[in-house]
Amino acid sequence: MNFRYLLIILLSFVFSQNKIYSQADINMSTNIFNRASYNPASVSRPDYLYIYGSNKTQWVGVEGAPKVLNLQISDYYQPLHSALGLSFVNDVVGFTSFFNPMLIYSYKITDEENWGLAFGVAGGFFSRSFDHSLIKSNSGNDPGLNNLPDNILLPDANCGIEFQINNFTVGLSSTHILSLNNNSDSIFFNTNHRYAYAIYELKEDELINFSFAVQLNNRKNVFIADGTAMARFKTATGLTTGSREIFDLGLTYRTSNILSLMLGFYVLQNLRVGYVYDQSFNPNYSTYSTHEIMLEYRIPMQSASSCPSCNKQKRNR
Repeated sequence: MNFRYLLIILLSFVFSQNKIYSQADINMSTNIFNRASYNPASVSRPDYLYIYGSNKTQWVGVEGAPKVLNLQISDYYQPLHSALGLSFVNDVVGFTSFFNPMLIYSYKITDEENWGLAFGVAGGFFSRSFDHSLIKSNSGNDPGLNNLPDNILLPDANCGIEFQINNFTVGLSSTHILSLNNNSDSIFFNTNHRYAYAIYELKEDELINFSFAVQLNNRKNVFIADGTAMARFKTATGLTTGSREIFDLGLTYRTSNILSLMLGFYVLQNLRVGYVYDQSFNPNYSTYSTHEIMLEYRIPMQSASSCPSCNKQKRNR
C-alpha cells in the first residue's frame, strides 16, 4: 500500500473528534521513552530485543487511588524491516479495573543512513471488570452503579507513525480507534486518544547525553502537554568498547500541574532500573505522593542482520 494512503488514514484517526468523554489512557511518567502502549510504530528499533515494565502507585493514602502495571516486549527483524511486540496494561481505580493486551506490528517503510519512517498497528481487546462489593453510593440507590455488569469486553486497536532524522524523533498516534463510533455515554468505556510528540537527543559527547521531549495528548476537548529534559551519564571503557551508560537524571512537567523527578541506574550494561516521584500541585492531591518503578532490559541481537558492529562491517565492505 502506498505510504500516502497510510498517512491519510492515520491522520483521519488522529484528528477526528470523539463523541464521548470516557476513561482516560494510563498516565505514566516514563512513557515518552517507551511509547509502545500508545504508538505501535515506536517498536521499530534495531539491535536489541526490548523488555520494558513499569508499575505506578498514584496518590498514596487516597482510598481507591490508581495502580497501573505497564509491560512491553518487542523485537525488530532486519530482513523483513518489521518489528513484532506485545503490550499489556492493567489499571485498577476504585472498584473498577481494566486489562488491555495488544499484539503490535510495525513496518519500517524507509531505513536510510540518516533517517527512517515507520508505520505501526496494534490489535487486542479491552476488558473492564467491576468489584460490586467495593461500590459505595452516596444516594444508596444509584441506578448507574447498581446496574453495572460484571465485565465489559471489547475489541481494541491502535495505530501510529514515527519519523526519525539525525537526532530528532517525531510521532503521531491514535489509540482505541474502534471506539470512535461508540455512542455510549458510560464513563467506563475507554475512549479514543490522540498523541503528538517530538524528541531531540544529543549523543555526540562520550560522557553525557541530553534528551528533550514534548508531547501533546488529546481526548475530546481535553488537552494535556508534557515537557521532559533528561541527562544520561556515561563512563569511558576504552577505545574498543566505547563508553558505558551509568545513570539517568530527568525532570518532567505536565500541564495537569504535576512535576516528576526521574532517576535511572544501569545495574548491568543493558539492564536499567528507574524510579519516578510525582508531585501534584492540585489542591486536593498535593499532600499525596505518587511513585513509579521502571525496569528496562535490552538483549543485544547477535545476528548479522541486526547487531550494530555487523551493520558497520557490511557498510565498510
